[in-house]
Amino acid sequence: MVDWQDILTEHRTRLWRAVYRVLGHYDDALECCQEALLDAHELALKETVTEWGALLTTLGTRRAIDRLRSRLSRRQFEVSLGNVPEPVVNIGGPVQSAEAAELLEDVRRLVAALPHKQAEAFWLVCIEGVSSDEVAHRLGITPNETRVLVHRARARLAQSLNDRQLRARRNR
Repeated sequence: MVDWQDILTEHRTRLWRAVYRVLGHYDDALECCQEALLDAHELALKETVTEWGALLTTLGTRRAIDRLRSRLSRRQFEVSLGNVPEPVVNIGGPVQSAEAAELLEDVRRLVAALPHKQAEAFWLVCIEGVSSDEVAHRLGITPNETRVLVHRARARLAQSLNDRQLRARRNR
């Protein structure tokens, strides 16, 4: 029998941080955490789970990336209507805060644009620190495939961010 209270006590902070890092929005993160816990419950009914932290982080990240993609699609629609809230990031002065908010939105948009497994593998390995072996197990692929996905995601993100910097320099 699974002791959900122990699992929540031990892993809720890790789950919350993983989801909130992707989304940066309290209500969306809360819903994704709840959905991830429901997913974990359903999975626990079917199979024995040995590593709850990695499982919850993976399920939460998957839900968060899906929510991020949905939000970005919605935002594109809102842009066409002229109704887009500005993200709030407080770093240094107003110029630095604006640049940081823009970069944060660019990174989120770029991660959301990656193929799903690439986005998950990248986020879990590079941001959440989950081992390649555990990510491979959760995604149903080999550890080598996980490393390839992460490498491709990094290369694609680096190229996109470099392109962004070049455009910004040209516009100055």
